[in-house]
Amino acid sequence: MKNTALSVAVALAVSAPYAFAQEEKTRGSFIEEIVVTAEKREESEMTVPIAVTAFDEHKIEKLNIQTIDDLSLMTPGLEVQTHAGNNLFAMRGVGTAFSSWHANESSVAVYQNGLAVVAANVSGIDTNGFDIERIEVLRGPQNTIYGRNAMGGTINYIRKKPQSEFGADIVTELSTESGRRLGVALTGPISESVAWRLTGYTQQRDGFQKNLSRANTTYCPLGECTNKDLDDMDINTIIPQLQITRDTWSLNLSASSYDSKRRMGRNEVGPIPAGFLPEGLRWPTHIGGEGQLGSYFGWDTALPQEGAVQMNRDPIHYTEGEQFVITLDWDITDNVSIHYQRGRSDTEELRFQDRDQTDRTGTAGDPPVADDNGGYFRDRLSMTEGHYIVDQNELTLTASFGDAWNVRIGYFTLDSTRVIGSHDRHYEVGDYRTSTIDEMRALHAAGGMPGLGDTFPDVSSCSELLQQEFGQPYLTAEDNGAPAFSFGPDHPWRFRPGRLNCYGPRGTEANRFGGTDGPFGGGIINNQQNQKSWFAEVAYQVTDQWSASLGLRRIDDEKPTGALDGFNVGPARFNPFPGFIADLSEDDQEAYYEDLGIEAPIFLNTAYLEHHVLKFDQTVFNFDIEYTPDDNTFIFGRIASGYRSGGGNFRVDTQLGDFAPFYLFDEEELLTYEVGYKRYFDDYNLRIMTSAYFYDFDNFITGAAITLTPQDPWDVALEGNINYGKVEIYGFDFEFAWQVPSMENLQIFGFYAYNNGEVKEPFVLPEYTGEEGFAGYSFIGAFEGNSLPYAPKSKFNLNAEYTWPLNNGSSVSLLGVWAWTGEFEANVANNLEEQADDFSRIDLRLTWTSADERYRVSAYGQNIFDDRQIEQFEVNGFEFEDPDTGEETFIPVPEPFVSAYELWGIEARFSF
Repeated sequence: MKNTALSVAVALAVSAPYAFAQEEKTRGSFIEEIVVTAEKREESEMTVPIAVTAFDEHKIEKLNIQTIDDLSLMTPGLEVQTHAGNNLFAMRGVGTAFSSWHANESSVAVYQNGLAVVAANVSGIDTNGFDIERIEVLRGPQNTIYGRNAMGGTINYIRKKPQSEFGADIVTELSTESGRRLGVALTGPISESVAWRLTGYTQQRDGFQKNLSRANTTYCPLGECTNKDLDDMDINTIIPQLQITRDTWSLNLSASSYDSKRRMGRNEVGPIPAGFLPEGLRWPTHIGGEGQLGSYFGWDTALPQEGAVQMNRDPIHYTEGEQFVITLDWDITDNVSIHYQRGRSDTEELRFQDRDQTDRTGTAGDPPVADDNGGYFRDRLSMTEGHYIVDQNELTLTASFGDAWNVRIGYFTLDSTRVIGSHDRHYEVGDYRTSTIDEMRALHAAGGMPGLGDTFPDVSSCSELLQQEFGQPYLTAEDNGAPAFSFGPDHPWRFRPGRLNCYGPRGTEANRFGGTDGPFGGGIINNQQNQKSWFAEVAYQVTDQWSASLGLRRIDDEKPTGALDGFNVGPARFNPFPGFIADLSEDDQEAYYEDLGIEAPIFLNTAYLEHHVLKFDQTVFNFDIEYTPDDNTFIFGRIASGYRSGGGNFRVDTQLGDFAPFYLFDEEELLTYEVGYKRYFDDYNLRIMTSAYFYDFDNFITGAAITLTPQDPWDVALEGNINYGKVEIYGFDFEFAWQVPSMENLQIFGFYAYNNGEVKEPFVLPEYTGEEGFAGYSFIGAFEGNSLPYAPKSKFNLNAEYTWPLNNGSSVSLLGVWAWTGEFEANVANNLEEQADDFSRIDLRLTWTSADERYRVSAYGQNIFDDRQIEQFEVNGFEFEDPDTGEETFIPVPEPFVSAYELWGIEARFSF
């Protein structure tokens, strides 16, 4: 396979005829330097003292970089996970998955047009690479420039700006899996100093992951039940911009509106190990019994197919977002300038997930059973809503003093809010009772609500009735209700007084989660993060060849975190209008309702938590020395510190349970040493960029799973963040671009990256002091090594493009791409059975370009050998009840999450 890959990616291009070589010696399009803003000022990628990989619009188009997965394969040190709920970005082994329950953020900062975005919910740019001027990937800590969550590095997406002349960029594409793509960007002047740009983008594609469901689910009140394939795409974006340019200042106003709908790809459930199922079967099947295997996995054995799913409820992920950015640049004098940027993003999402992961339906009963074979079965759907807001301000003053000194000072604020709501529906038990308003009407008609009067009010919901009678759409202890957790704000766990919320149709009652669409459960958690920072940098040109710079940033973090804005802990019977019934004893009240034949109305018993405010502060620095012996050579040395604030794990799992010592995790600190060498060899038309680095971590933040029941690990378990004591990471990157002198139409470029991360001081589990009688805490997993997760030791990329000039001035080029990523540990436990395999991907692209370069038509193949990349690898355990003996058996089942599918397409572009 790999020999074939090499021959496809390189040998085809190398064997092109020499006769088409150009006579004039020029640097090829992949050799040309790119101007970047890595340090928030324009400079060549060859003279910035940072390990940076930059892609201009030409490279983005040629390499077909549409998603963050594409970008990862083309970038040394960058690894991503983009599955289901939470994205993970890791740079040189530095990265922790964001979790809605934790108050932590990504270790890699992601910016769109200068505005920070929630990395957990953004897997790239909203136009999939179209109308993007540049993508910059900065490796190593960037805290002094970008703030607290740039410990591993930074990804910048920079859009094209309005132009003072009329122009257009258009892309249209058709691909396999019914893919279609259309992008249109128009620009032009309004007046001599005012220009506009309008970008529209839409892309659709059917799913890659086959859904073998044959079910016809007629009852589908929530989400969709189309049985369509998973990992599809439906994106629509519109971006207006306005640019005002005067002699000494410029103002850019940018906005965007984005919506996306996709069916999320799922983990591929692997075969059951031989010996656990009847002879000849190795896939989950319609097995009876109350264990999870029979309940949650119901494959029809006539349709086993590796990598497919079989579910009737679509795992839909809806996203809608809006963003605006205002950027002002003002040259006060020739030596003093101001940069101000104000931005805000507002994103909402809704996710549905088929929790039973089958196409079976359940019939109500105790226990519920499958309606096709009578076996035990639970038909379940989960729903999650998210609302994410980011507000950002940055003011920077830059001044130069003579030819030697440059100073930059600034102030930065970032306020983000994440509100996550979750909720389940259990279809196998049918509709959940009647709603509170229906029960109240029935009780009132029977005479059981004397305090309400003779006539039931003309209201449409219970919440409306409570608002009318009590001035609020819920009941508290002050209303003689008896909600759970009736504590005040002085409670040590910061419980607010609980409430009784009305039970009824979602969207009708004031409580958004719980109700007749779901069981008694679900709720809302609210996380906030606020940062203020002051920064300064001084650069000094010592001689023509030597320069030095020092940057400092003071970061103050405040995290009002972990507040439950409603968590339904169970049902509660309560009569809000009891009249004389309230004067009866408890036994007499029970007898009274029994005589009526109607119980008191049912309410949702809802708990609330105050925010627990966590505060962190740190000063970070970077010190750079630069040496430029000639115009083609640049050498740098860099010492930099990094910082990421700590946070808290889910408070209900810790403060209310047996995992109290794991509630908080500390801030993470880093000291790095890096040297770099960048050189253009004029005689060979060769450009190289290389760097070597060493990272020294204290309190390294990582995720872990901890249990109190090692024999049945997930019975009493916690998944959260912990701090390792000491972690070391070292490695090097080597990038090159070569226009072969003897064949000037041939360009070869790529990279090799080596990275090794080792845990020197692992986390020490505390002594268990609870009252449950457990033996103590233990990790889930064997912990057989000390390697960091999501950090392949080796990664390389090799590309070759050959261009044939045609007689009419146009040209044809063939580009081959070979990307390879080595094996890596899928989790911090280093379990051998959960090690992700290496991955190799081959792309081909044939492009015709017109003589004036305004027209380009391409045919491409992506991942042409249809290899699968494992982004996350898990081995889950399922309980199987032997139908003959009734004995419970624990079965390990591999469940990798994969990406990278074969795709072929034709693309046409037009520019003027």
